[in-house]
Amino acid sequence: MLDLYKDSQKEFYEAICHSILDKKRISHAYFIETSTFANGKELALSFAKFLLCPNHYSDLEQCENCSLCHLVDEGVDDHIYIVEPDGMWIKKEQIEVLKDVFSTKSMDELPRIYIVYEADKLNKSAANSMLKFIEEPEEGIIAILVAENRYQILPTILSRCQIYTLIGEQEEIKEVEGDDTLCDFILSLEKRGTETICYIKDLWFSFYSSKEDMQNAFSRMEQLFLDALHYKVKDSSSISCDFYSFLCQNNTVSSLIRKLNVIRFSKEAIPYNVNLPLWMDKFIIDYVGGE
Repeated sequence: MLDLYKDSQKEFYEAICHSILDKKRISHAYFIETSTFANGKELALSFAKFLLCPNHYSDLEQCENCSLCHLVDEGVDDHIYIVEPDGMWIKKEQIEVLKDVFSTKSMDELPRIYIVYEADKLNKSAANSMLKFIEEPEEGIIAILVAENRYQILPTILSRCQIYTLIGEQEEIKEVEGDDTLCDFILSLEKRGTETICYIKDLWFSFYSSKEDMQNAFSRMEQLFLDALHYKVKDSSSISCDFYSFLCQNNTVSSLIRKLNVIRFSKEAIPYNVNLPLWMDKFIIDYVGGE
């Protein structure tokens, strides 16, 4: 259970134990910022078990014959409901289903918990629906939202949550390898703006001609911007990689998030566009447009 993380996530572990075991305070909503910690989902589920446990045991060995954790692991415990992206996004319909599931009362005194993995993938309508659900909490319902970076979450949602940031894995910022074409395209967008349209054939369509190629390229572009956002929030002054250093110096946190969202929405629209050159022109305009 939660004790598995008492060393790797000591600050989180001790803060949770102090709040719940010592102060007897349980919030109606938690946000866990995973940073680069690889086991964020597993930690969130262990936290849910900890909240669900009648005695709030953090060590499975103390539970004796309790079967709750085993039922959770098997996915058959109706006290926990999990929401994950359906494709690229978490959609409003998924949040409506969540609300419907939690509209009925529990048959026992145990809390009911919903975990939203990759909460940064809530689309706009889903985020607004989630906000309404969180800001009108019912007794016995607990939310756990999980995402890598808090800056991609609606601030009004964060303001209603207890926020915990995990310790990321030790990492070394290296030069970008194998992405020269994408990096050249992104740097052109940053430096030339909409004039990049004049160079689109050489910068883009010479390398990415099919929809599949373009979707793969946009997926990689999304990851590059996620990395840049992480470095920007962490400490951009220490970045040795020229590409990330330029992106961080040339953008605020807000502009990186805006551009990341443009990339995500554009990637989702690729399969539905027939005229790819015209669609790329629109992407460039949208990317540059808010600056």
